[in-house]
Amino acid sequence: PLVSLLFTATACRHTGTRAGLDERLESLLALDIPGYPAWLRDYRAEDCPALHHSEAFRSAYHPHYRVLERDYVNFLFVLLAIWPLARGGRPAVVAIDGRCGSGKTSLAALIAALFPCNVFHMDDFFLPPALRTPERLSQPGGNVDRERMLAEVLLPLSRGEDVTFRPFDCHAGRLRPPVSVPFRPLTVVEGSYALHPDLAPQYDLKLFLTCSREEQRRRLLEREGPEGLIPFLEKWIPLEERYFDALRPEEESDLTVDTTGFFQDPESL
Repeated sequence: PLVSLLFTATACRHTGTRAGLDERLESLLALDIPGYPAWLRDYRAEDCPALHHSEAFRSAYHPHYRVLERDYVNFLFVLLAIWPLARGGRPAVVAIDGRCGSGKTSLAALIAALFPCNVFHMDDFFLPPALRTPERLSQPGGNVDRERMLAEVLLPLSRGEDVTFRPFDCHAGRLRPPVSVPFRPLTVVEGSYALHPDLAPQYDLKLFLTCSREEQRRRLLEREGPEGLIPFLEKWIPLEERYFDALRPEEESDLTVDTTGFFQDPESL
């Protein structure tokens, strides 16, 4: 059933264009395939109809296959772990922790597109300025308001209740107005520090994403630009690594995923 769902979801994400098809058909001319130029001329004259295997091919090989979106393949064993939670009918919470740039937000969005669920982001629970005491900031992972995440999100979810919380506005440095989120049986909490020991007991599945330092820098440079990369290199990455070294969330996770080879242009793989 999960694979069938992924086949259908892949078809719904189709983004091919006639121009793209024409470009690929044209590129095959460089291979000097016997008879191909004449076939291509006739195929275009027929307005490029759908192609099917010949009867000879079907008889010889009995082909059965479908196309899967590359992201679904990369995260297939993660989706297999989530599948019983999504169908179980009881409340379940999945946590996604890991290094910045490793794909936590992308994975959460992928899960939300496949399964009915709510997604909460640890960035919405950044520690407000009034609580940033030297003692608090000296703690590994002390720069997030884990107490508020527990009280406003995780404990209500454990009781099957709706969630009302105030997201933190990192640019304004203050809490935004309350947001109400109706209860759903499946919830995803994504972001660095999600697997802090104060929060970890609330989860049914704990995921940790990582990638190489080189790939992390490349992704952050692409996402944030040269100026935006500097705070990550000087502040956010060192804070994360101190948390990882001190509390070892990767060792406590149910699944660890190295995404170094993910999220690349398929043409470059």
